[in-house]
Amino acid sequence: AMDRLLRNAYACGSSQDTPLWTLTDRKVAGSAWFRAVWKTVTGMDAWASSFRAGGATQMALAGNMPETIGKVGMWNSTAWENYVRKRPGLVIAELLNGLSDSGAEAMRSRLERNS
Repeated sequence: AMDRLLRNAYACGSSQDTPLWTLTDRKVAGSAWFRAVWKTVTGMDAWASSFRAGGATQMALAGNMPETIGKVGMWNSTAWENYVRKRPGLVIAELLNGLSDSGAEAMRSRLERNS
């Protein structure tokens, strides 16, 4: 989904330096905007960090460069790396899903030997 979103953004003339969530008036959609929309749609409250952590994880799994993840997520530091590293099971599952059957089997064997 993130790949499709990025492709669409680039197709519309955005660059890697353009914040991903830019509104039609060229303002950046901030956390208050996301919380309001999320609550309107779902009836539940959520904090922006939930979305930022998930987005950073998906972008890392998709192979995006660290600088790109930082810019898109508007991170002031490399703190996003802490969120990605806290999900080793997700990272391993995604890696295995992207491998061929023989590659996935080799990775599983290696993980089992090391556990």
